[in-house]
Amino acid sequence: MMPDEDVKKFIYQEIANATVKILVANEFRGSGVFISSNYVLTAYHCIGEYAPKITIETRFGETFNDVELDKAKSLKHHYYDIAVLKIYKKATHYLPLGTVSTQNVTDEIMTTGYPAGNLKDNQEIGIYFGNISRFRGHKIENDAMKGRGHSGGPVYHYITHRVIGLVTEGYEDNVMLNTGLATRFDALFQKWPGLEFINNEVAKAWDKRLRELEYKVKTRKKRSLGLGNNGGGPPILPTDCRNMPNVRILYGRTEELENLSQWIVTDKCRFVTVLGMGGIGKTAPVAKLVEKVKSEFQYVMCQSLYKTPSIEKLLSDAINLFSNSKIKLPNTLDEKLTLLFDYLRSLRCLLVLDNVESIMQSGTYAGQYQTGYEGYADLIEWVAKSEHQSCLVLTTREKPKMMLQEGEKYSTRSLQLSGLEESAGQQFFTENDYFKFSEVAQKKIIQCYGGNPQALHIVLTDIQDWPTVDIFQWLKNIDENLLVFEDIEELLETQFERLSKPEKVVIYWLAINREPVSIFDLKADIVSPKIRRKVHGIVKSLRRRSLIEKVADGFTLQQIVMDYCTKRLIDKIMAHINQNRLAIFNRHALMKATAKDYVKETQIRLILQPIWNSLVNKMGPKGAENHLKQLLYKFQKKSPNKPGYLAGNILNLLCQNNVDLSGYDFSNLKIWQADLQNINLEPVDFTCSDFISSKMCS
Repeated sequence: MMPDEDVKKFIYQEIANATVKILVANEFRGSGVFISSNYVLTAYHCIGEYAPKITIETRFGETFNDVELDKAKSLKHHYYDIAVLKIYKKATHYLPLGTVSTQNVTDEIMTTGYPAGNLKDNQEIGIYFGNISRFRGHKIENDAMKGRGHSGGPVYHYITHRVIGLVTEGYEDNVMLNTGLATRFDALFQKWPGLEFINNEVAKAWDKRLRELEYKVKTRKKRSLGLGNNGGGPPILPTDCRNMPNVRILYGRTEELENLSQWIVTDKCRFVTVLGMGGIGKTAPVAKLVEKVKSEFQYVMCQSLYKTPSIEKLLSDAINLFSNSKIKLPNTLDEKLTLLFDYLRSLRCLLVLDNVESIMQSGTYAGQYQTGYEGYADLIEWVAKSEHQSCLVLTTREKPKMMLQEGEKYSTRSLQLSGLEESAGQQFFTENDYFKFSEVAQKKIIQCYGGNPQALHIVLTDIQDWPTVDIFQWLKNIDENLLVFEDIEELLETQFERLSKPEKVVIYWLAINREPVSIFDLKADIVSPKIRRKVHGIVKSLRRRSLIEKVADGFTLQQIVMDYCTKRLIDKIMAHINQNRLAIFNRHALMKATAKDYVKETQIRLILQPIWNSLVNKMGPKGAENHLKQLLYKFQKKSPNKPGYLAGNILNLLCQNNVDLSGYDFSNLKIWQADLQNINLEPVDFTCSDFISSKMCS
């Protein structure tokens, strides 16, 4: 929404206050902008690689001499041209950053800076107005430019109320008058992880000031018309959406957004849950949803639970918002809940809780609240089951455990988000200045990463610095190289570490099987009777976590999750083998003799053979064989006839690598899933051995 003219005047003043001159060795080089009390951004070409002394001057005549170029955070390549300057003296005027997309072409912008600021007769800051013309890779073409000295100045976008770029270069006047390029901040956010936190804090303060100012302006105008505070219409009520991100572009999700909007506006649903695995993109569509439906509500509050705020703080913030801070807060949790419920009945409020999985327990089944956060269960359950005119929306990786009826007949709904469709995934390649892949390659990458927006973003950002030959080599072997990116492993690690031990057993088996399997197939695979009895509940819990998928043939994993679990299983087994521990080696098969041939080949290539190779790399072929033999004899002595896969795993490792089995003793052992076809077994002792689901030579 475009601001009122009086609000614009305030914005002009604040942007000018945050815009600075950049001097190197006392020579004027360009403009810059404070983005926090301790950081300034400018164009890298204004600074140079070896700036001897950097000085910053404000329009008030204040000088900052203790300035350091932070090369680790900066982007000196001309594609980006962003220098991050660290200031060791606190500034008082600074602005939040944001991002835009092709949807914002023609939007109105403002730029500030010191064109010709090195001339004695032009020391005043300039303020210039124009529009976004188009996007050229990482740059924004616009017509709000003013020549030499303007480089490094901020580009302010009125609709999002954010600085969306830095002026970097102007066109010659004989090419296009007052037109040039500004660099975007997408790459800066990627390179500097801590920037998001800094920027969120600055944005909260900035948005609050704008809200307060807009409220004062509207109130003053209505009073001047003799309408009072309400203007003869609905009261001017505040919203608190500072915790929701400014989504520059939403990739796909059109149908999902329409469904959510219909549920809330038309069907008047009281409780909506948006579910999906980490990185799938739950917050972005909900942020767009809030933008779309907020006019239907009197109050809107969005709260991230990522930092696990207490239920008491959440209730206090909500009550203060809904009461316009005109009520004394109750002392007890029950009293606060009761008061909030009264507001939700009497007012139409939209309450959004993001990252709800943050208050759930780890190491147990999904949907259980952490100790001290049970009050959230009371809030959520009351909102879902009681009559009122408000709506609660959750985004979460784990669905809270409640007995609720959902569907078109009820006022509680849930939306399970899966990966992006190909057309939406391809927007990552067209909207950003990534390496130019063919359409076939784009589809392959999208498919391999399950259309997970965050995974695609990580991959396509990381490979920008790779030599072209390495990119093509990675693409050629992409099926076996999904997890060469550390940030993707961290994304999956966070969710995996929350699993209970039985859930890990089941998810490892889904990775081993490589294909969809039924509940009955899973039960047949699992060694532990206790876990076997609970498989149905475990699968249900994993589905609540959005980690496994139900398809026509049973349950399976997304490719990226399957590859992560496979790698983790291999690492775990290798660690246990090296420590002479037997449990996990006996609990899981490295390959299944009864699997379809192409599945068995995949299991050998991706699980069994990497384990053998790791052993050989560490101990040599003979050392690897002797180590496995020691494990076998230890198991034989300690746990004869114990059910499990250890004996079969050792046989498969030896046979697949053509080790001579003469003199081996597998007597009194359960031998599960061993593929012994075309193997000479005469010199092997199998006295009283029990072959289960193994394949023998005819």
